[in-house]
Amino acid sequence: MKDKGISRDVGAGGKRTRGEDPGLGGFHRAGGVPLPEPGDPAERSATGGRRRRRASSEDRYSHEKDHKRARSAMMIWTMLLGAGGIVVIAISVGIWLKSESDRRNDTTDTGRTTTEYIRIEEPAEKKKMGEAEAVALATKALAARAEEDILAVIDPGPVPASEVGGFLQGLQEREGTITGYDLMARLDSPREDLVGVVVSFEKDGEKGNRIALFAPDGSGQWKMDFPAFSRMATPSWDDLLTGPAESAVVRVYVERDQYFNGPFSESDGWVCYGVASPDVDRLLFGYCKKDSPQDLAIRSLLDIRKMARVTVALEKAEGADSRQFVIKRVLAHDWLVGDEPADEAGR
Repeated sequence: MKDKGISRDVGAGGKRTRGEDPGLGGFHRAGGVPLPEPGDPAERSATGGRRRRRASSEDRYSHEKDHKRARSAMMIWTMLLGAGGIVVIAISVGIWLKSESDRRNDTTDTGRTTTEYIRIEEPAEKKKMGEAEAVALATKALAARAEEDILAVIDPGPVPASEVGGFLQGLQEREGTITGYDLMARLDSPREDLVGVVVSFEKDGEKGNRIALFAPDGSGQWKMDFPAFSRMATPSWDDLLTGPAESAVVRVYVERDQYFNGPFSESDGWVCYGVASPDVDRLLFGYCKKDSPQDLAIRSLLDIRKMARVTVALEKAEGADSRQFVIKRVLAHDWLVGDEPADEAGR
């Protein structure tokens, strides 16, 4: 079907008289000031054209009057809105001042100031220790010899304070002179209430270090953990490696490894970790079943770093060589043992 386009309504308006404006077809004109009617033919100019009708003075007066009314209305609404805004602000300020006054009256009972009356102590586990404070505390802890001084800045764990003093006294002879204290930027423990300081030593040109880990005790007093600083092994490394001990709790470094031998086969579901300690002159190997709680606890650390510090329970295995051990427990990420073992976290 051929498109005829848009057709015009040419019949609804009837015929136009001579000189009449074209209409809008079947639609009435929009409302507003009406257009002037076509003039009488007698009002035509001498040349035959239509004369332009001049608006009357009454029309001009009506238009000016409407314009003044609109302008006055806008001014009135502007003034009303401004006054309303001022009233709302004044009421809000008044309510706030009254509530503030009531609060101050309530908190100044018996003449005490607000600060004295509402004193909220930050929990010890949320407090942080800065570098200067940590270094000063480490210096003080390593200088302690008397039992009273030791207990003030050191948590001895299961060791008598007198033995702690003896250990600290012999540090210089065993490991040399202290050459520096450095705050640790990263620890291997997820605990937020833990601060570490690396204590560096040097003896006969050989350098070494120990890690001083600090945590707040029950009263919020920061203390150095002696088992972590001394890298305590229970029983001793000698008893585990060459003596009768079948197992021991040790503080070591671990990393992923691939040494499978004897009773430990990858096909049987074992995973291997290299185990190292500054107090042992050879690399050891620890094994646990893949996806076991012990494997997951260690893997969570090694997913974001190559090597990590852990406290583990190692156990000898039948048929294994002297460097191979089963990782029976993962007691802590890092060397400070808390209340919850790392391989039970989240279970």
